[in-house]
Amino acid sequence: MMHQVRAFDARGFKAAILVTGHYGGIEIFLRLLCEYYVMASGSPIQLYACADWELNPEYGGDHAGKIETSQLMTISPEHVDLERRQVDAELGGKYAGLMSFEPDEIASREFGEAMVSGQVAEMGRKKDELLANYKEQEDWRAPDQNRTEEIWQSFWAKVGPYADCSYEDYKNGKMNEFPGWDKV
Repeated sequence: MMHQVRAFDARGFKAAILVTGHYGGIEIFLRLLCEYYVMASGSPIQLYACADWELNPEYGGDHAGKIETSQLMTISPEHVDLERRQVDAELGGKYAGLMSFEPDEIASREFGEAMVSGQVAEMGRKKDELLANYKEQEDWRAPDQNRTEEIWQSFWAKVGPYADCSYEDYKNGKMNEFPGWDKV
């Protein structure tokens, strides 16, 4: 991901919004990666990183449940077949097909449209905020690929020890909390 952030920077983007659909702490490390890139490179780029559910917290998030399925019904309805909510155990049981529908919670395009429009509106607000905070640096050049790799290796050496967390620990709020840049 560090190299993708650098690519935005090298192409002259003033800001970038990075959204992950994965949860479990990945969004935390994506934010740390963005912070570290700016600190280590000196770049003026304004970055915002989040999980998709953070753009619309009242809806929450799930995996292959009402939330994600409703979003997909809005964005790409031809790829949704609600008849396939249940799958054979040999295909992965709880890891394929229906993941988090409650019996009375069925995905709908209308629900998805409300979520997606809220997410787009929030990204628009974030974009305005990022651009308002951008301070141009004359003659700025993004780091080359070799320097970017050094930044990545340095980032991971500092942050990697805090990235090991089981799903159970995450659910129970027992993640290895990152202590802050001044402590690593």
